[in-house]
Formats: sequence, structure tokens, C-alpha cells
Amino acid sequence: MAITNVQTLPKEADHGGIGHNKPPVEIEAKAAFDELVDADPKLRTRINQFIVPVKSDDGQEIPFINRVKVTSEESLGMAASTVKQIRTCMTMINAAHKEAKQPYLDGGRIVDAEKNALFAPLSDLKAAIEGKQSAYVRDRENARRKREAEEQAKAAKIERERQEAAAKAEADRLAAIEAGKPAPEPEPEPEPTPAYVAPVEKKKEPVRGYDGTVASTTMVKVPTVTDYAAAFAMVQSNAKVKEAIDKAVASLVKAGITEIPGVTITEEAKVVNR
Repeated sequence: MAITNVQTLPKEADHGGIGHNKPPVEIEAKAAFDELVDADPKLRTRINQFIVPVKSDDGQEIPFINRVKVTSEESLGMAASTVKQIRTCMTMINAAHKEAKQPYLDGGRIVDAEKNALFAPLSDLKAAIEGKQSAYVRDRENARRKREAEEQAKAAKIERERQEAAAKAEADRLAAIEAGKPAPEPEPEPEPTPAYVAPVEKKKEPVRGYDGTVASTTMVKVPTVTDYAAAFAMVQSNAKVKEAIDKAVASLVKAGITEIPGVTITEEAKVVNR
């Protein structure tokens, strides 16, 4: 049954809504985060000593990393202590971030659930209708192709029968001559059957809905991989394919597999600060 009428949704009055007198969310969220970070009065100072450059006697700014020298076992241990301090700051920042963000996450989940309750059935219905549209135009195109194939086969059959009849008549004539009999008068050879040429279909005009919505048809190419090895040979230079291979190989190595064709595995020293 076709849809005959859809009511236009009324435009709601412009009200401030719940919490319209609250500060903007970006200000409120930042204030909540800052409050949690500043709950430890020393945290900002410790963070700043790592991220704020210090000035040298000649006024040049020196980033903290420039003051870290790892040239001996002793300085290696000192760097480990520094990393531990930085990690402590990061842990506290993450804790503040999680706590400040949680109310917004909870609210977001509630809004997502409400949105999905309304959106999902509409999305499913839209997909179902579009599926019926696609099935119709697909069947229409398949029927057209079938008609063309049948007409081509019919024309080919007629031409084949014509050629077979001409060949038989010629064979009968030659046989009569060989037997010393009067050769039969050759029948006028029918004109060759012209090859079937599919009619040029008139371009289908877009179909308009009752409210002016346009439904048009287009042909799209849909790939189906039938030989992954051959397909891979075609796309192996693609950057995303290489990235996927690197990740897959790394996961195999992490799992303990060390014999992988085409892969060289080496050992590198890595520092672990505990």
C-alpha cells in the first residue's frame, strides 16, 4: 500500500529547555576538571615543571627534555625516577579526567538510548523500503537483459539456420553435378539476418513522489572477491593494505610466532621503568 499522506511535524516553540540558565557545557566541564586537578595543590606545580620551559641566563627557553641526559648507568636510573614522577602526574590527570567526564558520559548514554529508541526503527524501515526499491529496479534491469539475450539468441538461430540451408543447397548442387544430373536451380539466397542490436532505451526520467521527492536509478559496480591471492597482488602496494599487514604481522610476533615468510625479526633493547 502506498503512503498517501505524511503529516508535517509542527515546529516547536523556542524555549530555553532544561538547564538553559546554566553556563555553557564547555565552561562547566572545564571548571569541573580544573577543580579536580587542583584538589591536590602540588599537582599543577609538578606538571608545570615538566611542560613549562625554563629560561636560561641569556633568556632562551629550555624545554625539560633538553635537561635530561642519559649517558651513564647513574643517569639512566635518574631518568627512570623522572619517568615515574611523570607517570604519577599522568595517573592523577587521568583520574580527574574520568571523574569530570563521567556525568557527561552517563548523560550521553541516556541520550543515546533515547535517540536509538526513536532512530533505530526509522532506520530499519528506511532500509526496508530502499531494499524494496532496489529489488524492483534490479528485477526490471534483469528482465531487460533477459529480453535482449532472448532476442540475440533468436537472431543467431535464424542466421544459423539460413547458413545451414545454404550449405545444404550447395552440397546438393555439387552432388547432382558429380552424378551427371542437371544441377538444381539455386534458390535465391535469403538476405543474411542482421545482427541483433539492442534498442536504445529512452533514458528513464526520475520518478517523483507526491511531495516532490525524486527517486532515480543508477548503475553501480559491485565487486565480489573470488580469488584473494590475485586480488591481493593488485592491491598490495596500497598504504592501508601495508598498514593492515604490519599490524597482522606484529600480532603474530607478539603471540610468539617467529617464522613468518617475508618477515625479518630482530631484537631491540627497550627500557622498562617500574
